[in-house]
Amino acid sequence: MRALTLIVASALFLAVPARADELASDRPVETRLTPQAAPAPAVALTDAPVPVVKRWYFWVGVGAVVTGIVVASIALSVQASKPPALTESAVCGANGGHCDACVNFAACTAK
Repeated sequence: MRALTLIVASALFLAVPARADELASDRPVETRLTPQAAPAPAVALTDAPVPVVKRWYFWVGVGAVVTGIVVASIALSVQASKPPALTESAVCGANGGHCDACVNFAACTAK
């Protein structure tokens, strides 16, 4: 006599003896299966127009526009917050606007 094992819980196993007629009824009746025609779809397929907001390329375009706006606003805010260019009079203002010496400063008039 064969036994059928059922998992009741993760750590508990229950063995139930299986009857021979139950095991025999589980066998397939026809072993040679032939393909049948596919059934008709339950929903009729139509060529209804899809709204543009449900298309993937619409949302890619929206994302590109938003990304462009964010990048432009960051670039403009960084450019606007740059300090003014240094001049000789701004650096050496205590000496009458002239420096005693200059290193890598093209507009320097020091002598």
